[in-house]
Amino acid sequence: MASTEKVTYNLCQGWGCHEHCLVETHVKDGKIDRVQKCLFPGKRPANDICMKGILSAKIPYAKDRILHPLKRVGERGEGKFEEISWDQALDEISAKIKESAEKYGPRSIMLNQFWCGYPGDWKSTQNDLIYRFAFAYDASILEYQAVDYGLTFGTAVVNGLFTVNSRRLPDDTGKEIIIWGGNPLGFTRPAASTHFLLDAQERGVKIVHISNLFDVTSARADQWVPVKSGTDAALALGMCNVLLEEGLYNADFLLEKTSAAYLVNTETGAYARAASLIEGASENDFAAADEQGKLGVVPHPMGQPFAGYGDLKPDLFASVEVNGVVYKTTMLLLKEFCQQWTPEKQEAATGVPAETCRQVAREYVANSPAIIYLYYGLRYPNAVQSNRAILTLALLAGNVGKKGGTIMLAGQGEQTTMFGMDQNVVRMPPNPRGMSERVTIETILEGFEDPTKQQHKVWLNCMGNPLLNWPNKDLWRRRILPNLDLFVSWEIRMTDTARYADYVLPETTTFERYETVCDTDNCVMYCEPAIEPLGEAKSGTWIFNEIAKRIGIEDDFSLSAEEWQQVRIDEGMKGKNAIVFDDEQNAIGSEPITFDKLKEKKVMRVEMPPYIPEDGLSMDMHTTTTGRFEFYSELLYNVGRPFGDLEPMEMLDEKKREEYPLQFYVGRHKYFMQGQFTNIEENHLLASKQFGVALNPIEAEKRGLVDGELVDVVNECGTMRVPLQLRDDIPVGMAHTWYSFDEKHYPGTCCPQDLMHAENTPERETAVMRAYYPSYAYINIEVLKTPQVMTHVAGPYTPEGLWDQLCDVRKISNEGEVA
Repeated sequence: MASTEKVTYNLCQGWGCHEHCLVETHVKDGKIDRVQKCLFPGKRPANDICMKGILSAKIPYAKDRILHPLKRVGERGEGKFEEISWDQALDEISAKIKESAEKYGPRSIMLNQFWCGYPGDWKSTQNDLIYRFAFAYDASILEYQAVDYGLTFGTAVVNGLFTVNSRRLPDDTGKEIIIWGGNPLGFTRPAASTHFLLDAQERGVKIVHISNLFDVTSARADQWVPVKSGTDAALALGMCNVLLEEGLYNADFLLEKTSAAYLVNTETGAYARAASLIEGASENDFAAADEQGKLGVVPHPMGQPFAGYGDLKPDLFASVEVNGVVYKTTMLLLKEFCQQWTPEKQEAATGVPAETCRQVAREYVANSPAIIYLYYGLRYPNAVQSNRAILTLALLAGNVGKKGGTIMLAGQGEQTTMFGMDQNVVRMPPNPRGMSERVTIETILEGFEDPTKQQHKVWLNCMGNPLLNWPNKDLWRRRILPNLDLFVSWEIRMTDTARYADYVLPETTTFERYETVCDTDNCVMYCEPAIEPLGEAKSGTWIFNEIAKRIGIEDDFSLSAEEWQQVRIDEGMKGKNAIVFDDEQNAIGSEPITFDKLKEKKVMRVEMPPYIPEDGLSMDMHTTTTGRFEFYSELLYNVGRPFGDLEPMEMLDEKKREEYPLQFYVGRHKYFMQGQFTNIEENHLLASKQFGVALNPIEAEKRGLVDGELVDVVNECGTMRVPLQLRDDIPVGMAHTWYSFDEKHYPGTCCPQDLMHAENTPERETAVMRAYYPSYAYINIEVLKTPQVMTHVAGPYTPEGLWDQLCDVRKISNEGEVA
């Protein structure tokens, strides 16, 4: 019999690294033979592949692959299941959904759409069908625990909205890129992003790495600046001090793009409204003053390009008194604020030598246009103030939103995030039962404690692995799961989350299903099954269709997976064009994007309108108070945080460190992608060599510990017993471990997630997030008309707050107790 071969394009299983690679899958005799880099159209495509992506061909054939529906027969968490038929599973699940809807209302059913790590993420068909199900049945959507709170809120305070920008921006860099708070090179962003950054370095661009430990990026950088964990804001403010005191700020940029020259009432902290100072002026406008104290009206741009100051030549450092009230510019207030953050003062907080602070600040300006790449270490809730401080530095230097000089954000999207597929063609059924609601963990817990509030009793885990990827497993095991009447997870393998489910439904892998995604490198991509589904695995589309039949919403779920792809392209991208290239990859025209044409070409590069730039920060569209970039916030003045500042946090609390002297630092592993690839033998073998907790030899010597011995990692949340590794690259004062290993690696002891705080309680939230959230919600829901259920953030706090917890590493006595 002749051998058969075919080639398909498929999304990489490790999508959550945010490289968003499309792989070329080669199939021989019905089995995946290999995957390799998929070529995109254009002269410099931003699609690549890493070793994890190459090994993803093994995922459908992994030993722990779930191939049949499973029903729990033991206690939740024991991982004891029996195989059952699809009909039995779907009938029983659907009956419990209807029972809960009748007793508690349809919003008692929650669907989890934590999409980070799911191939296609929020742009996938699966995510769209989750929304469609919620609207068709008026079910609730569990807020995906936004890891980007720090970047989202930090950027929004300054700009008004979270901003996306392209991974291509390093191509235009002037002379310098500062990678701040992360490890992208060959580690967390190992494909196209690594290439763009290293290509820039080869062209002579200096790469500076600011981070709390020496890693791969530090080794490749031209300069490494080690900073104590949690003190990034102090370093940024020290650099701001240098720019202000030495006159290195970009005055023209500050006047043209920011509210630096706007006057503030020093008694109320509010921007001075022109009507209160200048007769006949509007309440919507603001005020500035020149060097002689003459006042002038500064019109609100109302979403349009800034109109300027008229005949007034504003003084950036003006201070005027009107009717006994002193008004100062935000620039003057910033200079006064930063006077406390001398390079010497920041050294005491950060450990960065004062002269290094001065040198990095001066070179950042001298090498303009320059890029600051804000990275994963700054994306969590306790980093809002750090992000604001770093953005203030960029604004002072004029390195925001201009060619070669801007802020790049970790996890950034492409232009297609703003101008791509209209996913509402799938998400919105013709006659929705309700508009659903996005619920937070806190909302769920409140319902469990108060029966008069909305109860949430059924959890359909359609995406994600929260019991591994979210901190504080005890929150789930003790407070959430025992109060659920039904917990269903559809999965490709037996994860920590699946072990606690009542039913586990076998889903197809990325190599066994249809998909269309408009994302990577501004391209729209068509994916088809490379192989037939193994065992009884089914697509998410099929599962939704079958449940819908049984609960009375079948009219909204009548299409197959392939048919939904045609809807997404022919309706969701109607009117959009793709660039046409010749054989030398020169652009020679454009053509309409249609489903038939996409099936033929597999990948089409979307033609972007000129008003959607690669760098979203270059757009004059700010929903801040003044309609400009703002390093001063009148809203956050009311909670004592008008500027980005060093935020108090547990790991900086010297009193708490008397009992637990080490930062408990839980990181991502380079051989895994969060919880993905942990079941590939080659990856696991390499990663297991680093399993345990790592300490600097100085910390180990203090405790009488030796390399390789079993130790206890202890804090108020629990004890984790693991092997010790001594590493010189781990800073003194830190205990480093990985969170990607599943709970089977920790028999009879805690996992890293058990020792991490939940951030979903009012006690753990910050005043900044509590104060700013209503404004953020208003802009998204009222101004931008985004349904609450589709907003990026549903509340001011979240369980995703890594790295702000303490611990100690202790020797175990002969009796097995902590010595």
